[in-house]
Amino acid sequence: MEELTIVIVSYQSCDFILQNIRLINHLNCSRSVKIVVVDNANESLGDKIEFPNTITINGATRRGDETASDHHYRGIETGLSYVDTRFLLVLDPDFYVIRKKWIQDILGFMKQRDLAILGAPWHPQHFVKWRYFPCSHCLFIDGKKIPISEVDLSPGFNQSCEFRGQPAPRKMATRAYEGILRRIFRKRAASIGHSCDTGYAFFRKYCRSTEYQIDLFQPVWRRIGMKRLCEFLLPDFLSYIPKRPNYFSDRGMEEFGLPNCEQHYWEEFLWKNKPWGFHIRCYPKKYLHDKNKKTEYFRTILKPFLNNIIEFHNKEFREPLG
Repeated sequence: MEELTIVIVSYQSCDFILQNIRLINHLNCSRSVKIVVVDNANESLGDKIEFPNTITINGATRRGDETASDHHYRGIETGLSYVDTRFLLVLDPDFYVIRKKWIQDILGFMKQRDLAILGAPWHPQHFVKWRYFPCSHCLFIDGKKIPISEVDLSPGFNQSCEFRGQPAPRKMATRAYEGILRRIFRKRAASIGHSCDTGYAFFRKYCRSTEYQIDLFQPVWRRIGMKRLCEFLLPDFLSYIPKRPNYFSDRGMEEFGLPNCEQHYWEEFLWKNKPWGFHIRCYPKKYLHDKNKKTEYFRTILKPFLNNIIEFHNKEFREPLG
C-alpha cells in the first residue's frame, strides 16, 4: 500500500525526471510510492513519462511578470491536491536520492522519531538563503502532523510572512551587542539568510516551532579553506559559514568509495553519516539553457554517473576512508 506521494514539478526537465523516476523505482518497491509529475512547461509529458506508479498533470502557465519561484510554487500547489497518502515528498527533478530502500527507511525513521518535517537544507554556500531548516529541493512532510492542505511553500515575495513562535530569550546586553554588530556589518546582516525562495513561508511558519520535530540531511562542503578562519570571530548571524555543530560535513561520497559529485559542481548530502543524494541545480546554468546541450549533458555526464552509482549498490557503502 502506498504511504508516500512524491511531487515533482517539471520545467523543461523531462530527461532528468525520467532518470530520477527510474532510479526511485530501481532502489525501492514501486508499489510503496505514488509519483505526481507536474508539467509546468506544457511539454505533454504524459506521452513521454509512462510508469505504472506515476501520473502526469498539467501545471501552472507562467505569467508575464511572475518569478520562477512563484511559478514553481504554483506547480507544487497543483501537485499537492493529488496527495492522498500520509507522507509527502516534494522533490526537485535534479535531486537524486541514491540510497537503497530509502523510502522504507525514511518513513520508518520519521515515525520512530516522531518527525513532522525532514529534508535537505539549502547548501551552505548559498549564504543568502535560510539555514538550519529544510527547503523545497528534498522535503518530507508527515501529513498526519501537518495536514497537506495547510502546507504553504510560497516564496513570500508578495506577502508578509511573519515568524511563528518566539525566539530563544536573550539577555539585554546580548541584544545590544548584536545590534551594534548589525550596524557595523550592515551588508552581511542584510544578506545572510534573508533571500526569499520557494518554501520561504513554510520556513517562517515552522522554523521556531517547539510543537513539531524537525530534522535535516547533512550537506557536504569541502571548499572552505581560509574562509573558516576569516569567519571565526563573527557570530553565526553575521558569518558566511554556518556555525551549528555538524550542520555540514567535509567528507562526502568520495570518502565512501562513490563517484565524486563535486567534480561536476553538484551538491552532496549525507544522512546518518552515509551518502543520501546529490543536487545538480542545473550547473552550469548558462550552458544548460540550450535544450540540445542539456540533453547532451544528461547523456554524457549524468546518466553514466548514475549507472556507476547503481553498480556500487551491488555492494554496501564502505566506511569512510581514514
